Amino acid sequence: MSENSPVTFAHKMFWGEHKLLQFPVAGGQNQINAWALQWQLWRSEDKEPPPLITKTSSAGITVIDTPSGICQVTLTADDWDEVDPEVAYYYELWRTDAGAEQCLAFGEFFVR
Repeated sequence: MSENSPVTFAHKMFWGEHKLLQFPVAGGQNQINAWALQWQLWRSEDKEPPPLITKTSSAGITVIDTPSGICQVTLTADDWDEVDPEVAYYYELWRTDAGAEQCLAFGEFFVR
């Protein structure tokens, strides 16, 4: 089940910072470590290609708590090159295993 989880100004997401975003994934308990995951950031909800940032299980997404189904997306200072501060963006976190594709989290993404 998809969860609307906006990243708001209250999250204190500042341009250029190294950030760790944690996502509890409904239904991922004791299974998430075997899933292929992808997190992407776009300029808007209509997902104008290409995404500004893409992270995957093999590059930037780590399962940090398998029993609870929690993954972590790592954003580094280098990821912010195409992102402007004080702009609303849109992100999605997906399970991308063939035959089991599912949006796990999505929402607006604000950067200061």
